[in-house]
Amino acid sequence: MFKIFGAPMEKEEIALQKQKKEEKKVATELIEGIDIGKKLSVRKKIIEELMNLHRMEEKAKARDRLFDLKSGKMVDEIVGEYEDIVDLSPPKKDNIEVVELHPIHKPFSYIRIVYDNKKHEYQYEVLEPTLSIEENRIFEFLKETLIKTMDIELTEFSEDEARDYLRKNVEIAIRDYSISLSDVSKEKIMYYIIRDFLGYGKIDVLMYDPMIEDISCDAPRVPIYIYHRNYESLKTNISFSSEAELDSFVIQLAQKCGRHISIARPLMDATMPDGSRIQACLSREVSSMGSNFTIRRFREEPLTPSHLVEFNTISPEIAAYFWLAIENGASAVLAGGTASGKTTSLNALCLFIPPEMKIVSIEDTREINLPHPNWIASVTREGTAESGEGSKVGMFDLLKAALRQRPEYILVGE
Repeated sequence: MFKIFGAPMEKEEIALQKQKKEEKKVATELIEGIDIGKKLSVRKKIIEELMNLHRMEEKAKARDRLFDLKSGKMVDEIVGEYEDIVDLSPPKKDNIEVVELHPIHKPFSYIRIVYDNKKHEYQYEVLEPTLSIEENRIFEFLKETLIKTMDIELTEFSEDEARDYLRKNVEIAIRDYSISLSDVSKEKIMYYIIRDFLGYGKIDVLMYDPMIEDISCDAPRVPIYIYHRNYESLKTNISFSSEAELDSFVIQLAQKCGRHISIARPLMDATMPDGSRIQACLSREVSSMGSNFTIRRFREEPLTPSHLVEFNTISPEIAAYFWLAIENGASAVLAGGTASGKTTSLNALCLFIPPEMKIVSIEDTREINLPHPNWIASVTREGTAESGEGSKVGMFDLLKAALRQRPEYILVGE
């Protein structure tokens, strides 16, 4: 039987080998015709042109800003008609030198970076209106009154509507309780009410400074530290005076994120309303120094691949290689230590994905931010207290769902 069927099998093998050779020849000719080197060169040139454009824009901004500082124009614009609301006078100590001064919520809040010539260190200062004893008493009374009388969630309004709603209710309370306030005092109190009800309380100014990357509160009665894009780690003049105050603040942050934190579950990872990432710990259950939180903020304008080249994260050649690889559906893994730039690099490199492609991202805490319209952003969910582990939605569950959504690209975050 082997002799009978041996000859036809040999012919089939020869034909198969011949077919493979033909296919290999065609593939080789196709690859040679593509000219990968030329494609890389074209992409490298585009990236270098974009990088040069970014440099020109940054130089122009820095030049204008330096001119304003030297001419005193910036300080004059900051003060305006409310020069008595916030004390912007230089520090009284001779060893303290003002390096930068910028408005955040003009004319009520500013940031100032100073340099201590004795300690040889920079410090970040938040400047806000100072309330007198009487003003502070009225502020606390109005705040408590609003909490008791408001019968609607402020999240149901837009930001402008919520501001108007708060202002209207404050005016009503002032009238009903016959509170006497000057216009300046009223505006100062309104600033703090809006800050505490709609903003982020003590750290509100920090959350609106675009130069801050990280905000770190380690414990009560310890200064909050920030990571500044220009000055790196800086101590601020903000702190929480007691454990109760910090515990309450951490719970408020959890509520803003739509998450739950308690003594039973004292750890929380969440995404804040503005897209920042927060890790918080409540009380002394798992932290001997008390509650703490760390907020990682992201740029309002995301970095692009040309920025990565400009910062020497990657070379133009590697950027061009990534462009070609991602455009043609190659798989990649971005790995690195804490704060090494994994998410930043991922967001930047994802700009190489063609805009019409369908993307599904899977994360435990939302960090990926893409401009692509055809994008599904999936986030895991912890089990609820009522349903237990059965209600938990993990990464593998989301991955199975993603495979049924016919994506061209799947992005899995840590």
